[in-house]
Amino acid sequence: MSMQTTTDEQLRQYMAQSEQTANPQTTIESLKGEMIASGITVSNKALLAIVIERLETESDPIRQSVLRDTLELLLMKP
Repeated sequence: MSMQTTTDEQLRQYMAQSEQTANPQTTIESLKGEMIASGITVSNKALLAIVIERLETESDPIRQSVLRDTLELLLMKP
């Protein structure tokens, strides 16, 4: 029983940390930083391509949710 409680608590902590640190805007800023560091021209099209690629390969459901929200934000930008 103790093991299950520890596992549940670890899961709660992980989810709380993920929700606090990951949101669409910080994801976009992080991607822009990666693109600049790699010498890639920052454009909406390039950001969309990276988000779609990561969404296709991501296995973490919380991260997938953030990437979907990021994709939506990028698509709604004027």
